[in-house]
Amino acid sequence: QFDVLAKQQEISRIWAAGFWRCVHRAVYRLTIGEVWLVGLGLLLLAAFWDGAMHRARAAADLGYSSTAVYSVSFLGLLVVGAGCAIIPFLPVPLSPGLFLSAGCLALMLAWAFGRNFQS
Repeated sequence: QFDVLAKQQEISRIWAAGFWRCVHRAVYRLTIGEVWLVGLGLLLLAAFWDGAMHRARAAADLGYSSTAVYSVSFLGLLVVGAGCAIIPFLPVPLSPGLFLSAGCLALMLAWAFGRNFQS
């Protein structure tokens, strides 16, 4: 005989186990992400400051700031930030190189954002 209740219980047990595995993975990734966030935050601030100093020097030499680069770098920072906010909740194993490449991309975008900042 086919027992519907037993099949439903098995499906719900498997789903609950997968759900808690996903929660555990997200909490672990967020815990590791705290360490990355502190270091990357300081590096982002330094990159933005360096870009702003390049902008000040270019402005003193009557250089120009590109509004297109400013807009693209700002939108790129938003995309990288949203991607890093979603990454901990993905139910797949991730390589640490993904976080490193996202951090390097964010640093380059922060420098370009500071270099072409429109006040």
